[in-house]
Amino acid sequence: ESIFSGHAVRAMGWRRSGGGEAPVVYPVGMFMLMLAFIVLLTRSLRLPAIPPALLVGVIAGAAELDKKMMLESSVIAALIELGVVLLLFFAGLSTDYTSLAHHYTISFWFALMQIVARTAVLAAIAAGSGLSKTTEAVIFFGLTCSFSSTIMTFQNLQMRGEMRTLHGKILRGSCVFKELISSFIIALIFAFFQARTTFHSTASVRGLRRSDSNVTSAENVVNGSHYSDKLGVEIGKAIGIYVLVCLILYAIQRFVLERVFKFFAKDSELLFIGVMAYDLGVGALGFLAGFSPMTCSFLAGLSAAFLKQRVRIDNKVSSLKDFGMITFYFMLGIYVQLDASSFGRLVPWSIIICFIVTIVLPVLFWVFGVMMGLKGRTTFMICNTFNSMGETSLIMQNLAYHADIFDRDQYIVLLLSSLFSMVLGWILQMYQVEIYNRVQFLLVALEDISVSEAERETKFSYKDHIVLLGFNESGLEIANHFLAKKRDVLMLDLDPSLHRTMLTSFCGVDESSHGDGETRTQDRIGSNIFPVYADPESELAWRRYRLRSASLVVCCTIDRDPKPLCEFMRASKAILMVVTNSNEEAKVLYDLGVSYAIQQEYLAALEVGIMLKDEYTADSQAESLFAKRRTVHLEELKEEHDSYVRRRIGEFI
Repeated sequence: ESIFSGHAVRAMGWRRSGGGEAPVVYPVGMFMLMLAFIVLLTRSLRLPAIPPALLVGVIAGAAELDKKMMLESSVIAALIELGVVLLLFFAGLSTDYTSLAHHYTISFWFALMQIVARTAVLAAIAAGSGLSKTTEAVIFFGLTCSFSSTIMTFQNLQMRGEMRTLHGKILRGSCVFKELISSFIIALIFAFFQARTTFHSTASVRGLRRSDSNVTSAENVVNGSHYSDKLGVEIGKAIGIYVLVCLILYAIQRFVLERVFKFFAKDSELLFIGVMAYDLGVGALGFLAGFSPMTCSFLAGLSAAFLKQRVRIDNKVSSLKDFGMITFYFMLGIYVQLDASSFGRLVPWSIIICFIVTIVLPVLFWVFGVMMGLKGRTTFMICNTFNSMGETSLIMQNLAYHADIFDRDQYIVLLLSSLFSMVLGWILQMYQVEIYNRVQFLLVALEDISVSEAERETKFSYKDHIVLLGFNESGLEIANHFLAKKRDVLMLDLDPSLHRTMLTSFCGVDESSHGDGETRTQDRIGSNIFPVYADPESELAWRRYRLRSASLVVCCTIDRDPKPLCEFMRASKAILMVVTNSNEEAKVLYDLGVSYAIQQEYLAALEVGIMLKDEYTADSQAESLFAKRRTVHLEELKEEHDSYVRRRIGEFI
């Protein structure tokens, strides 16, 4: 009885008949029911739960349901902060550093180009429209619009089976660089918050000593100078601590973290405690040092991304990421407290910014694709995926609002722009193949080849030739088969790094396939793969390189729609083989008229059966089993490691 009386009841947040506070469960539970209903309605669009969560929050805040249900503003702020910390930790943990293996240069420049271009354009709009009235507000207005959603990018790539495509690898690499840059910007925003807090605190103390009527304009100038000095000190401090935290976490990851998480990974409860202690503990220590706890959480997650237990952490504790994400978006929508007058006055600007971010800038970025030497399909897919503002932008917008960099009008414009762009951007991503087929004629300049490349391609004979569309293990084995028969193989692929590697390794074993044999090099280990930098899914490329005149065409692009290629090759006598990893896809391919479906896992299983049959004979001895195969395999691995060309090709595979 004493437990549920007086202060104990109010501390627990339970509502009594005589007044007191409402429980968190009641308002949050009602809001979650609303969210579940809206998600059911939006599921037909395959829309992620992120925009509905933000929308429900905005509606609840506009209707002041949080006040009617007595949800305290301090609780909302606390849940937002917890959501941000969890979201950033798991963003760091899910960093796909392996995607930088071959495309780090292109990934970096695409990330930097998007940030710089968006910042410049949207900062100019903020300044010209009068939305932002200070220099810092103009700059951060552009910066906080410059980061697309990493979560939605990965969901889109996984849904479409494009994680291993060229544009998928570049997108994943760009996300790594953007997350790193955003963590630094968050640290700078926190420096603004610290400077303003300290300055206002000092000003309050001075105000107590004398009345405001005695403050002169000269003293106001001095106060402004003091604030600028304090801001400079805080920014310098943030940069120094950022570097220091990176060094400390690197040392911890290098020498301590693996051993610690080896202990915590013994069971789920320990793992939960270890993850939360590392995430929140590093953030708390950063806050004590006067540094951004959000940046510390991201860097902590980034250091944990190199752990052997990373997959186990992701599988066992990933629900924390979903909780943090939904909580953040949901409470953020409530926190803005949107009213009808503000909505009607500011929504036109939100629509304009959404249109620029989602449609105008991606089209302008096509020019950058030309400069980087990418083909039309790759450039379009990258630009069409980076076509929204995401969780990182929303986090920075919220922090900038708290730091008094933005006023309420700017914050509402940016939040609504983010919501609109996520919805419209996702719809455009769902239909990006259909959109690309309609705008492909605009990208024809990206499909042009240089004069020297065109001259080189004329040396190959495009009759009864062997063609690889894309490249993987099966394509390499097919090329090796024809290497023994002194036949060169034509390969179409969009990866510029792979193209350069194949170009330097081609030695031309078949003189009849490339004319006078000037490119033959018999005194070095080389490849019989004649590389062509072209889109293996483009009908223009199929016609240019005369696939209908080939003797064998092998499609190595997995998880792509094979129907257009099958229809194109239907009138040809060429053998058409398509690589797949699915029984259902194999059946579909045979119905489309494919000569043979190379089902890699099925063939690997058959090979294992043949190998076992050869090894386990009546007179086989246990010590001799697999000895010869093991020796041959080790020799092949050593040859691949010792040969630069084979090692590079192996890395791409």
